[in-house]
Amino acid sequence: MRLRQWQRECVKLALERYRAHPHFLCLATPGAGKSMMSAELAANLYRAGKIDFILCFAPSREVAAGLASTFERQVGQRFDGQIGAIGGAYTYQSMAYLDSVFWEMLDRYRVFVVFDEIHHCAGSNLNSANSWGEEILRHIQDRAAYTLALTGTPWRSDKRPIVLSRYGINGIECDYVYGLRDAVLDGVCRKPNIVLIDNDKLAIEEEGKHQEFAGISALLTGSKRAYRSILHNETALRHCLEIGVEKLNHLRRSNSAAAGLVVASSVSHARKVLQILKEQLGQSASLVTYRENNARQVISHFRLGDQPWIVSVGMISEGTDIPRIQVCCHLSSITTELYFRQILGRGIRITPECDGDTWLYTFAEPKIVEYANRIAEDLPEHQIVFQETEHTSDITTPERPCSPKSSAENPSTYDGTSSLMSEEWSVHVSEPSAVDKPRSMEFLGAFTQKLCGLVLPT
Repeated sequence: MRLRQWQRECVKLALERYRAHPHFLCLATPGAGKSMMSAELAANLYRAGKIDFILCFAPSREVAAGLASTFERQVGQRFDGQIGAIGGAYTYQSMAYLDSVFWEMLDRYRVFVVFDEIHHCAGSNLNSANSWGEEILRHIQDRAAYTLALTGTPWRSDKRPIVLSRYGINGIECDYVYGLRDAVLDGVCRKPNIVLIDNDKLAIEEEGKHQEFAGISALLTGSKRAYRSILHNETALRHCLEIGVEKLNHLRRSNSAAAGLVVASSVSHARKVLQILKEQLGQSASLVTYRENNARQVISHFRLGDQPWIVSVGMISEGTDIPRIQVCCHLSSITTELYFRQILGRGIRITPECDGDTWLYTFAEPKIVEYANRIAEDLPEHQIVFQETEHTSDITTPERPCSPKSSAENPSTYDGTSSLMSEEWSVHVSEPSAVDKPRSMEFLGAFTQKLCGLVLPT
């Protein structure tokens, strides 16, 4: 496969840097083709006789499987992690189940290690590391011949340092940057359009008092209502889904495979969304959450099919490649910029069938408004400088772990969870508390929409 210009430039720069330094960090916008670039870099190192083996690590089994397929095709060698293969792809979770014999390979051979979505791995030292970062610091940092770290969002919501990264006075220092604006101008990614939904008159009953607010921002700052109460309000929910459905129906007139994704805030919320889509809006839709045992099969079937909608809770995020998604309703209660950009990235990959725009619909929550207004920036100014903190315990997640016995027997496929959710935001996926349920909220005014998007040269 022919490489894009940015991929050729990045490979060349990495090969030059490896003459003096073993680590390389590439920032490339979601959908730009980081996997292909990294596989071509590995092929160059292998053909030049500089490495013996290749290891890839990723946040989920699905992403790891995609990397294995790309590397096998590009390097021209088996990539299944078995005897005789050039390498293998694993999840970050599986690192804890790899024994000392496995890690000794890095001492005996020249190993090239690729880290996909490296921002999930935190720690400049063992005191500041999370569990995944700790494994990298202990077993890989000083033993790999070369490393390549990939990310589309090179910062963490908790502002902890990303493992293997360099930081200066202005924050993280990337060795190569290929931003969203560049990717859209080059025809590599679709142009994102973000539609912020608001209402000019909201009324609530709170502590026996009737209050009215001239917009979502005013409501959230002037009352005890949480953003989740907006997301669970059926009037607001239906309005967002309606305009998403309308847009997708329009897109499907020219591309019958165009699809929509709804990112819900909890399992009960997702089921409510599914009900509205099916029963009120007459849409065919699938549901995929971390509670379903067949989640990957559902995602795979949706990817290859032509069903219009899929509703997800934490399952279709970074690295999950469904290029036919062109519309997204972002209805998650997670309001970090990292998560916002990852969700936006699900719909920007150009395909031969469709090279048009992508559309994201969400509510005008103040932080989301801020993120939307600076979507062209690759490194949010207030996020990139890390703060060093000691960390001794990991975030616990609601996923069901696989049994230790099965994971030990087959560490190459074990990812520590039964879902695709990452440890950084999976803790937020929970059912609404009673105080958040919108029993006394009414949208009395007109719904409004504000369009935010990249400003491109005319």
